Amino acid sequence: MSSPIPLERLTLPVLLSSWARVVDLVARGDLPADEYAADLRIRHEIAQRVRSRPVTAETRELLAELDEWFREATEAMEQPVVSGDPRREWYYYRRLRTA
Repeated sequence: MSSPIPLERLTLPVLLSSWARVVDLVARGDLPADEYAADLRIRHEIAQRVRSRPVTAETRELLAELDEWFREATEAMEQPVVSGDPRREWYYYRRLRTA
């Protein structure tokens, strides 16, 4: 799912679309484990944008829905995939389901 374009250059709608694709792949069990950590960077970039700029209620609702699906399709873990604050970067504390 990784893009050759730096995430910082992508618009928020493109990032949300990319996150939706990642969530779909995770839910179907089709995301290769070796791509998982890199694809979490998409969610992190979204988080940074949402914290630093105003976004619409529609965007917040879409993100909440995608995040809910992501949580349902993954498992919580103690050690993060990538170092981060568990309160702000909760997505780094999720792993692909093993069965």
